[in-house]
Amino acid sequence: MANDIGPFAGAALVMHGVGLAPVPCTTSDDGKAPIVKWKTWHYPPTEGTVRKWIGRFPDANVGIVTGWSNVTIVDIDDPDFVPDMMRRFGDTPLITETPSGGVHLWFKSAGERSAILRKRECLPVDIKAAGGFLVTPPSIRPSGPFSGCRYAFRSGSWGDIAGLPTLRPGSLPAVWNAVESAAPPERIPIGRRNNTLFQRLLRHAPGCDTFDDLLDVAKWQNESCDPQLSDVEVTKTAASVWRIQREGRNFVGRGRRVFVTEAEWTALAARPRGADALMLLTGLRTHNYDRTDFAASPKGMANGKLIAGWAHDRYRGALTLLTELGLLSIVHPGGIGSHDPRLFRFVEAPLRQKATDKGARGRGV
Repeated sequence: MANDIGPFAGAALVMHGVGLAPVPCTTSDDGKAPIVKWKTWHYPPTEGTVRKWIGRFPDANVGIVTGWSNVTIVDIDDPDFVPDMMRRFGDTPLITETPSGGVHLWFKSAGERSAILRKRECLPVDIKAAGGFLVTPPSIRPSGPFSGCRYAFRSGSWGDIAGLPTLRPGSLPAVWNAVESAAPPERIPIGRRNNTLFQRLLRHAPGCDTFDDLLDVAKWQNESCDPQLSDVEVTKTAASVWRIQREGRNFVGRGRRVFVTEAEWTALAARPRGADALMLLTGLRTHNYDRTDFAASPKGMANGKLIAGWAHDRYRGALTLLTELGLLSIVHPGGIGSHDPRLFRFVEAPLRQKATDKGARGRGV
């Protein structure tokens, strides 16, 4: 780029600040190709992500993902069609131009999908909406007959985004207007916030390259919590999920699986009732993988037939061994009435030597 600062670096934070979802674009060929994979996004980029992209791609052009930006753009290749398109779709305060003389009319999204009018109506016009992408000012065409020419504002500025009108009613056939929502998920009330955030991060983690990427997702998801969790709690949850992802234990979307480490298997194999404890441990992990604390009543598990043929004393013996070895910890003793069960928690730290070699006894179950 001829300037000291590239189009994305110069404009992306301003664009993000008015609600757009900016994307860095290549500075080779026609300068339109996105550098990042926006089609698999489950959420718009956070400010932290945009700042990271500025550092990684300082010379990049800039575009937007129209659906995540909550805008619908009428993309007109031939400027002679602008008057007709404005009569059809309505007036707008924000109009931008392409290096080749094309015109973009900006509107607020009302749920429109992207559409190619050149195929549907033989017009040199496209609709960039949900599922669409568009290069914006102040990007520069790097090569070809319009090399060095900029995308520019014909009227208005990014400050007009908040006041954009929607397309004139009836200007597109109703069948094209199926809503593809880019809104954040529904509000999460107290009592469900931590577990819901944990589950959502497990779904997003495979698409994150670094912990910071996942933390950006966590902060965005936290906006749906009512009230929002503290930064400490959000970071703690993201760190827990990232550890699960790094250790290869995130099977969300791939069928539920359970695991035991080599140290756990060795410790259990050395005990007379270790096979029972191993079977119960995998059963508990199968059913409580997404919980911090969980109830495990020998009589309840026997009545529910968690493991076919087991009586409650067999569950009791297996639970006792798991606590002795430090694989489970008792976080609430229970016993205050019939509706106050004992609560357990999986212990993620390595097995302690004293638990395996000295046969240390935990509290009985």
